[in-house]
Parts: sequence; structure tokens; C-alpha cells
Amino acid sequence: MNITKVQTGELTATIQINLQHADFESDVNNSLKEYQRKATIPGFRPGKVPFGMVKKMYGSSVMADQVNKTISKTLNDYLTDEKIAILGHPIANIEKTGTIDFDHDNDLNFFFDIGIAPEFDVNLENIQLEYSKIIAGEKQVEETVNNMLEKNPIHTHPEEVMENDEIEATIAEVDENGKEIESGVVSDITLKLSILTDADSKALFVGKTDGSEFVINLEKAVGGSDALKTILKWSDESIVPPSTFNLVIKEIHREEKAVLNQEFFERIFPGQNIVSLEEFKSKITEDINRQLEAESDRYFAGKAIDGLVDQIKFSLPNEFMKIWVLQNAEGKLTKEKIEEDYVHYERTFRWQLIEGKMIESNPGLSVTRDEIRDTVKRQFFGQFMNADVVDEEMNNRMEPIVDMILKNQDEARKISDQIAERKIGLLIKEKAQITVKEVTYDTFIESINQSETTSHE
Repeated sequence: MNITKVQTGELTATIQINLQHADFESDVNNSLKEYQRKATIPGFRPGKVPFGMVKKMYGSSVMADQVNKTISKTLNDYLTDEKIAILGHPIANIEKTGTIDFDHDNDLNFFFDIGIAPEFDVNLENIQLEYSKIIAGEKQVEETVNNMLEKNPIHTHPEEVMENDEIEATIAEVDENGKEIESGVVSDITLKLSILTDADSKALFVGKTDGSEFVINLEKAVGGSDALKTILKWSDESIVPPSTFNLVIKEIHREEKAVLNQEFFERIFPGQNIVSLEEFKSKITEDINRQLEAESDRYFAGKAIDGLVDQIKFSLPNEFMKIWVLQNAEGKLTKEKIEEDYVHYERTFRWQLIEGKMIESNPGLSVTRDEIRDTVKRQFFGQFMNADVVDEEMNNRMEPIVDMILKNQDEARKISDQIAERKIGLLIKEKAQITVKEVTYDTFIESINQSETTSHE
């Protein structure tokens, strides 16, 4: 056996493997003997088939299989021993190898083309990047204030009912003459007038006060028997509830939009002694900015990857890589399509090499199984992840669910990529020359939308 490497370019080479029959003949014979031991051929007892017959029947296929195994091991061992870092995998050079006659050729020559990984360094200290620090803009703060006012209304008890109020009432079943039935249904209910579907029924409530009393067809008012059962908390589904009741209003509830005053400030930020609207908005801005830190880091990580690909220069054996992509596509891509999109493939290859160098220098960037599992737990069980809550029993309940989620290889890979990008982004942020540029959230979103529009044109 002999193996040689001929450099065909700066980052390409052809490896020739020369085999003699002696290099694999012993293994072929051992395989054929195993065939002989197991062969079942009419006219012969099991294990008694003549070796010559077995060799005639299976010799060529066994030899080809053994040669492939020998070549694969030889090639891998050579690349490892010579410390040759390759891109992708070796590609068989069919033209140079030609047609092999395993039965008659004693010298068997096989040729493989390889792409060689370039030598380069990743010096993050020399990388210059911009960090977009996303901060709350005036519009976002105003929207947040308005949302707070709407979601934290003032609860009042007005004297008269208006059409969107909620009332507490007592109802008693009545007959067709509006007289209460002695053994009829009696219940306390809470009724939001906004759910009433019948306008005439809603009008019966408007203007009424505490203690007002009137007869109403509740089934008609709420739009059917099923809705009425919900209001009555009717447990027996097999029995249709009565529809008409005498209703007595006990209490009126109204939710009104809150007012921006010190009482409201205290409700939203208790104990922080906020006394002015300016202080209130300042506190909201502070909270929004804290939440936007993670968004800033995520955006930076993606842009930093582009920055490293642009600034770290090295060559690639592009023609070899195009052939490798074509072979790896298994017929799903054409040579023309790969050529058209190769700029994207090239950037991906460059980032994979840069990322590999960074992980080699910083082992902590590698994503561990425990990190993936912990991330899944936080994503799906965030409310239980407080250290005081998650005990051994709770953790044991989570584990099978995490296993089930991670059976989806695409989901597992997605989570792993998210962790890796975050860790790499934080390292780059720490080591590189960073220029911080503040940008309001609204401006940030606008720029993202413009970028997406441009990329799709």
C-alpha cells in the first residue's frame, strides 16, 4: 500500500491511494469463509459449501466491499496522521481513478480530491463593531402608559347602571304572570352587561339603581340556554334551566380608565415614592430599557457574526466547495443554482470556520447537553424555575417532558444554535472594539422592516 498527496492549488490537493491485492486479500478470504460458514445452497449441508464455489459466487462483491473499507480507513488515517484539516469530505476523482478490474488488476489506484482548511487567526481585539443599544422612545413610553391606564382601571360603584357596567343581582324564577315560584330557582349572579346580545333586555338595566327590581327573560338577554347555564353555573346539563326571572340589583360595578395621579403611580410602583408624571415616565423608561437589553444583545450577536465574516480575511477553495455542495445536495440542487447562490454558501463556510476557531480557543463556547435541557426548562416551565420552588419531585416531572421536546431534532438544533449565538455574542461584546450607538425601539423596528423589504426586492 502506498499513499501520496499532490498539491493542486493553494487549498486543494489530490490524494492517490495505491493498493495491492496483498493489502486486502486476507480480509477478503476471511469474509468469504464467513459466507461459507453461513451459506445455504441446495445440494450442500450448511457450512459445507466448497470455498471455490463461494468465492466464485461472492468474491467480486466481497472484494469491492473490502477495498472500499480499506480505502476509507487508509484515507482517514492519513488525514489524521498528517494533521490535514479538510473542508467537507474528500471527493472521489472518477476521471483519474478510471475503471477498476478487481479480478485482474494487481495495482489498484484510487484518487481523491480534498479541500484544505485555511490557516488564519481570530483576534477579536482587532475587530471593530457597532452595538445598537435599543432604548425606549417617547412613542413607546406613551403607549406603555396608556396600556397601564387601560389594564389598571379604577373600580367604582355608581348610583345608576350604564350599558357597560357589571351588576351583582339576586334572581328568582317566575311564572308566566311574573310571580315568583315558591320552589323555583333562586340564585345570586354577576352579570356583565357587555355580554347581553338583546338590545331591549340591556335597556331594562340602564338607569336602574341599587335595589331596583324587574322581570327579565335572561335566556333571551344573554343569547341562549348555553350562555344562561354558564351564568347560573348550572351543573345538570340534562335539564334546561328556566328562562324568566325576577331580578333585584344588589350592587353596581364600573371600571373607569385610571387617572395619572400619585395614587396611580403608587399602584403601579408601590413603595417607590413617585410623585410626578416625569418620575413615573422615567421609571417606565428604565424598566423598558432593562427589558430591551436582551433584544440589543440578540441583534448584536447576529450583526457581529456578519462583522467577523467581513473583517477576518482568508481564502477558500471555492471551486472545490461548489462541487462538494453539489454532491452533498443529492440531486436537490443544480450546478447553476449553486453558482447563483454561492455567495451565501461561502459566508456560511467562512462563519463555520471562524466559529470553530473561536470554540477551539474558548471551550466554554461549546453548547452542552445540560445547557440545552436547562434552556428548555426555562422556556416551557419558566414559572416553576424559581430555586425555592423546583424540588427534586418537580424536576423529575420535567425531565420526561424535556426528553419528548428534544426528540425533535430540529427543535433541539434550534435551541442549541440560540445558546451558541448568545454565548458567542457575549464573548465578542466583551473582547472586540465596540462602539455603542443608542437607537429608539421604534427607529430600530423601522430599520429592521426596511432591511427585510430590501432583502426581498
